Amino acid sequence: MKDYNIECPECGDYMVGDYAPSKNADYKCVYEAGCAECCIHIQHYIPTKEYKKAVHDYWKSLSEK
Repeated sequence: MKDYNIECPECGDYMVGDYAPSKNADYKCVYEAGCAECCIHIQHYIPTKEYKKAVHDYWKSLSEK
């Protein structure tokens, strides 16, 4: 799993985080990060390849109409 550098939207510092399993089958895992200074919590969902393909195919089908 690649590392993600998430910046705090308030102060710009890098946020400390960790991976957790996702309860949604469309996502491999969720990366949760937080900024102690600003009391901000961010969840970044990492989609599966199958879900990315399904979304891509959906938008492609709309553009072909």
